[in-house]
Amino acid sequence: MEKINPEDAKSLVDRLGPSLGCDFTYEPVFPKTRKDVCAVRRLAENGTTYGFDTIYLVWRAGKELNHEHLTNSRDTKDYIFINEVLEDGSDIVVKVRSGGSYSGSAWKNEYRKSKKSLGLK
Repeated sequence: MEKINPEDAKSLVDRLGPSLGCDFTYEPVFPKTRKDVCAVRRLAENGTTYGFDTIYLVWRAGKELNHEHLTNSRDTKDYIFINEVLEDGSDIVVKVRSGGSYSGSAWKNEYRKSKKSLGLK
């Protein structure tokens, strides 16, 4: 298993993620059982009136650092928080939530990816 350096994951998301001028990429969240996959939150804000979060799954299969966009709050402007990333049998699970900071409706969701589809063992 090739570990992901947290700074490499943040740098990848900085390059990929949307930018509105006042942006921030949070520390990656890893499962307790492995360090070759993580979820990363990217906040894009214009500094005054508009901003949203984007959540990415980042993983290392061999030497390559890969990514997948999981969700964003571009339409609702809600903050999205990563509750947990875990290994569940043959899957990687990312659990996220929002308090409905702008939309007024709290929500939570779960994104499940098979380790096989990510090229992970």
